[in-house]
Amino acid sequence: MIAIAVIGLLYLPSFLKRRKSQISKIANKPIRKTVTNKPIQNTQAYEGAKSIIKKVFVELKPDGESNLHREKITEADIPLIEKLEFRDWCGNEFDIPQLLRLSTWIVNQQKSIILIGLGGGCFEIPEMYDFVYNGIKIRIHCGGGGASAKTFIKMPDQSVNITFHVTEIQIPQELGQDQDAILTLAAEALAVEMFGSNAEVKLTVEFKLLSSQNKKTLSDPE
Repeated sequence: MIAIAVIGLLYLPSFLKRRKSQISKIANKPIRKTVTNKPIQNTQAYEGAKSIIKKVFVELKPDGESNLHREKITEADIPLIEKLEFRDWCGNEFDIPQLLRLSTWIVNQQKSIILIGLGGGCFEIPEMYDFVYNGIKIRIHCGGGGASAKTFIKMPDQSVNITFHVTEIQIPQELGQDQDAILTLAAEALAVEMFGSNAEVKLTVEFKLLSSQNKKTLSDPE
């Protein structure tokens, strides 16, 4: 055992010298940096930010300047509901007695503008609405896929920044020339749906994706 210890002590200075040399080489080796100009891909936050097509700022006032209001659905509305073929978020026909008992919608006086909630909003499913513009039905999705439909951010001045996140709005091709008017009215309808027409509130509605679909209109033949 004494012999082994002596041999170890003899070789220790040589070992330490080699180790010091290795550490020195590593320390002096230049660090390689990889720089890429490739765009970020497959990240939900980036893709969502990139796809915002329009922000609409809505201000509601207590004097009721909005032409839209919340109204209870009544038996007189059943023919219009059947004509527009409203379905819930999973494609089922509404239970009319339950609809009459519990539901409201956002409308103007002539009911040429309608916003009706279809359900959804759980887990990965977005909140879904049908928005009717001059007799043409337009589907709206808010949130979904793990994203929130609404965000509330408290600002330094104690105000709250409210944003409604529309992740998809399916505007038919024939209404392409009215896109700006549709987005403005849809944003106002969503604000009234959330707060009522007599609230004093400011909020932003972000529209992130447009798609085109052929939709049935009130004037289409049966």
